[in-house]
Amino acid sequence: MAEAYFRRLTERSGQNDLECGSAGICASQHSPASMNAIAVMKTNGIDLSRHRSRLFTETLAKDADLIVAMTSGHLSSALALFPEISGKIRTLAPSGDIADPFGGDEKVYQTCFEEMKGHLENLFLDLISHKNK
Repeated sequence: MAEAYFRRLTERSGQNDLECGSAGICASQHSPASMNAIAVMKTNGIDLSRHRSRLFTETLAKDADLIVAMTSGHLSSALALFPEISGKIRTLAPSGDIADPFGGDEKVYQTCFEEMKGHLENLFLDLISHKNK
């Protein structure tokens, strides 16, 4: 959901040179998004039906300019796997974690989306302002 919404922000603003992607520490390779994530994003005008998961790999870690984790636990796990990324990883919400909706109902996914939305908008604005300096 975060990748799809961030991509929407870049497309709508014409900032297509900002690339984004999502990956999970324990993700199943090439699995579709959950039905609840697809439903929530459809309600918000974004098609997530073609999304496929991927594993957070050493290559992804190395190639990324910035890595944004949803939780401090995800951040710690990523650092345990690849300690060299310590200078380019942070959590999305500076004040805390974005609750993982995995296994929850559609309402849980909608709450998660609403929680991350403002933080993604702030991240986008921060990246644009740094890019334009």
